[in-house]
Amino acid sequence: YKARLAANMSRSDLAYEIRRLSGGSHRTEPTGIGNWEKGKNTPHADVIPLIAKATGKPIDFFYAEAEPGEEEDESG
Repeated sequence: YKARLAANMSRSDLAYEIRRLSGGSHRTEPTGIGNWEKGKNTPHADVIPLIAKATGKPIDFFYAEAEPGEEEDESG
């Protein structure tokens, strides 16, 4: 969520970039990204590097634990 917003990307933008960077092998949809952000499920490990590249964040950013009391906003 934070990486996507910091990159000024919509869920659709990120889904497009994941598909583009994977050569079309990952059929990520904006609703799937929303589910990741809401904690309903998590992306496959092989998608994390694609998200990192699309958002300009290092891979370990996505494995860092949230700060205590930090909650994700579900509206993005």
